Amino acid sequence: MTAAGLIEGLLDGYERRRRMESFGRAFRSADENYWDEFREWDVALSDLRDGN
Repeated sequence: MTAAGLIEGLLDGYERRRRMESFGRAFRSADENYWDEFREWDVALSDLRDGN
């Protein structure tokens, strides 16, 4: 493995962890309005997949 490959791998891992931490914070802060809208979209998209 080259030094550049090692650094690239480390940076990729760091950036992924940051994205996952950000997602986790957003997910934990979701309120009831968010989940209501989520369910509405889930039903609507399910209907589209089912051809309704």
